[in-house]
Amino acid sequence: LSDEHLMGKAMQGQTDCFEQIVLRHSGNLLRFVGSSVPVAQAAEDIVQDVFLNVYANMNRFNCEGSFKAWLYTIAYNCRVSHLRKKKVRQKPIETIERRQASPEEIVTQQHEVASIWALTSGLSTSQSTALWLKYKEQLDVPQIAQVMQTSRIHVRVLLHRARTRLAELMNKPAKETIKLQSY
Repeated sequence: LSDEHLMGKAMQGQTDCFEQIVLRHSGNLLRFVGSSVPVAQAAEDIVQDVFLNVYANMNRFNCEGSFKAWLYTIAYNCRVSHLRKKKVRQKPIETIERRQASPEEIVTQQHEVASIWALTSGLSTSQSTALWLKYKEQLDVPQIAQVMQTSRIHVRVLLHRARTRLAELMNKPAKETIKLQSY
């Protein structure tokens, strides 16, 4: 079942559907929040707050809209609120999605991905957030704009500047740093 369908059933009182949503998204949300909240317990608390907000405000969700964008909007706002309260400097998380490959390829890929995400500490919080949502959560530009509560043009500018800055940090042309994707 799609997230939107599950949310519709949860709005009708089927709590098992809401549990499915929590199970489906808690890991990704934890990685998203953990990308800028260095304390694991604080990141877990924020994710809990996100799901409490989702549950409390589920009647505001438009079932015809994108649930993932709505969820990440709530997560983004909770994360920003926490960072404002704690004035925490962003520290990137070093993770990699594993695929079927030789051990040598996996180690090489882990090193490259960890290096790129480690370089995001040299970016502004908004630039690294835009990159995370684009490449880790695979949201499109309109969804990122919704999550970050900004315009699509501003998201494109953030992504461009982030790629350019990463390229400078890696001393490589921007096209070699991150595979450019169409908007």
